[in-house]
Amino acid sequence: MMSRLKVMRLRTISLLLAIGVLQACVSQFGGANGPELGNEKQPRILKIGDSLMRWNALSGNSIAQVISKNLNESVVDRSQVGSVMLFKQNAGQGAAVSIPEQYIAKDWDWTVMTGGGNDLLLGCGCMACDDTINEMVSENARDGKIPDFLKTIRDNGSKILYIGYLRSPGLLTPIEHCKNEGDLFEARLAKFADSEENIYFASMQNLVPRGDASYFSLDRIHPSRKTSKMIGEFAADFIGKHDDRK
Repeated sequence: MMSRLKVMRLRTISLLLAIGVLQACVSQFGGANGPELGNEKQPRILKIGDSLMRWNALSGNSIAQVISKNLNESVVDRSQVGSVMLFKQNAGQGAAVSIPEQYIAKDWDWTVMTGGGNDLLLGCGCMACDDTINEMVSENARDGKIPDFLKTIRDNGSKILYIGYLRSPGLLTPIEHCKNEGDLFEARLAKFADSEENIYFASMQNLVPRGDASYFSLDRIHPSRKTSKMIGEFAADFIGKHDDRK
């Protein structure tokens, strides 16, 4: 018999493959090129990442759209469902998109982003992830794919808000078995951000109350509309408080 963990993983992969079909629908909001949302002609905020960032775009409630509404200015959204940090073509990740390749070097004031969750969930199954985590962020939290990428963005003049992933305490979800790996990964991200100027990490691990499924969409992986709204409002407020254009 298959273990409960293996069954959960297979179900998760099936769900994510089905979600990939939504790419064509979600792309109506700009796809890889990204939309310009808001009222300014020259956008100064870029959003990149995976489905946590992109979810609820069809209803106008993605994180990018909420940021745009709350700040009343343009946000360019280049995030894509299924995106990964460690993009390896033909490595079993299907149509995964490289998050670093979503970035365009321009005169951004802010880059709001997420990433790494799909590398853990699909890349190593949240079971034997030491090598994957080390490649993304080293044990000393100074080196790796993500620190190098963030320093490149920062050195191009942009402040960075890196948003962490949801947890699902007290719920049976396809992502709860990733908690230990996610905690280790995000602890390193937070340590790196604390050591760098103009790079901020925002943990979402305590956002979901224990046993409250209303914070998730029906798949119990992605955020519900209210959760995307909460994260977007947090991000907009954070930008407002740390912006040089106060």
